[in-house]
Amino acid sequence: MVRSPVDSRAAHALAEVEMARLVPVADWAVEVFGKHCPHRNTLLNWIRDGKIVPPPKKIGHRYFCAPDASYEDPVASQLERMIGGR
Repeated sequence: MVRSPVDSRAAHALAEVEMARLVPVADWAVEVFGKHCPHRNTLLNWIRDGKIVPPPKKIGHRYFCAPDASYEDPVASQLERMIGGR
């Protein structure tokens, strides 16, 4: 059986949708920080400053990120390296 290019593109698009589940940044923050979740303005600052890795995507008027995204502060990690001597 020979697949047409349309079928393979549809299968590829379906695979991408299944792999790339994004969650709203506010929901991610609740999941990661619980009841001590930061304010939405803080989340927007983190997005702007690149502190959420991998970076969230803006879709429409909202930001979405991968469920396994993490908060990383480059200044804090640099200080840790300087203090730790590495």
